[in-house]
Amino acid sequence: MIQKYFILLIFSFQILASCDKKSDDYRFEEITSYFITKHDYLVGDNTKAIFVLTSIGCKPCNKKFSELMITNQYAQNDIVYLIKASKNIIDLSDYKSYSGTVFYDFTYEDNIFDGSKVIFINNKKIDTIVNIEALTLEESFSYIKDKLQKK
Repeated sequence: MIQKYFILLIFSFQILASCDKKSDDYRFEEITSYFITKHDYLVGDNTKAIFVLTSIGCKPCNKKFSELMITNQYAQNDIVYLIKASKNIIDLSDYKSYSGTVFYDFTYEDNIFDGSKVIFINNKKIDTIVNIEALTLEESFSYIKDKLQKK
């Protein structure tokens, strides 16, 4: 019981930490600059979320996150998938048949895309960042599903 409250507390801090508006403006600029420079893609008004899949961190968590991404294909015009995971660690073959917006980048850079996460965007601003981590995996998945179903 205490463990559930501890996990909920950690998850709550993650969400609150993503609410710093000054750094969020910078981070949104970092996102738009990255996509224009690397992929010649403009993160537009209708972009609701960016799913970032990497090989960094908890490997089983990243595999489950990849499964979530493939099995829950949300409104494909609103979601961008950025795959930064190694195909040697995570099976990426299902993304070939995904008809939504998918970008691949196998280089490592220390930036906003340095770990698996979902970046929710609202009115060309970062709304929430949900990091994919072992301690909060199930809560994160529930939050992601709920947030995307409301949009």
